[in-house]
Amino acid sequence: LVFGAVEGREGMSKGSGSGFVPQKADVLAAYDELAQLLLADDRRLLDVLRTRLPSQLLNGLAQVVIDVHERHSRTLAVLEHLVVAELAVTSTTGTLFRTNSLASKAMTYWARMAEGAAYLKRVLGPFVQAVASDRYGSLEINPENARPEDDVASNISQLSVLAQEALDAICRSANECPLQIRMLCAMLRAHCQAKFPGSGTQAVGGFIVLRFFSPA
Repeated sequence: LVFGAVEGREGMSKGSGSGFVPQKADVLAAYDELAQLLLADDRRLLDVLRTRLPSQLLNGLAQVVIDVHERHSRTLAVLEHLVVAELAVTSTTGTLFRTNSLASKAMTYWARMAEGAAYLKRVLGPFVQAVASDRYGSLEINPENARPEDDVASNISQLSVLAQEALDAICRSANECPLQIRMLCAMLRAHCQAKFPGSGTQAVGGFIVLRFFSPA
């Protein structure tokens, strides 16, 4: 996004015949300047980008924002800014962090980095592998898509059992949850509780289930 513009300028300039060929130091300086703008306490650049960019570019922006702040150990602070900004325009608890906002994408990206990804694999890896194997058959529950040999009623029952097993595995893993995810959830709960009393746990549950575990 922002940083890609520097690379794009370099690539186009080299082939444009303009004679402009930036040195590596110039490119790195441009990156550093953009990084400092993103890191600025007033968050002006970040706020402009999150409110002006089309939704299809928010994934890329989320990754850039998190990567830059990770290098400076300031990730939780920028996530807190994004959470507060989203809460400011949210009028009901029913849509808390359930849209494809920058806050939701950035939290999800950070939670799945390094320790988060390893945690996901430990908790759900064996379960997903078992379900993806032929051990349980097709598990098709839509009668329109079922094959003649499929027993839809039996598949519904089996899926209910498997879903409970997945939930139990997640609950048993609470003490293994990485510190960064716990810190994120604590921050999220505090701000949501302040804006919508009684919604803190709901917000954390929605994020953990819908944004972290379910997509995996």
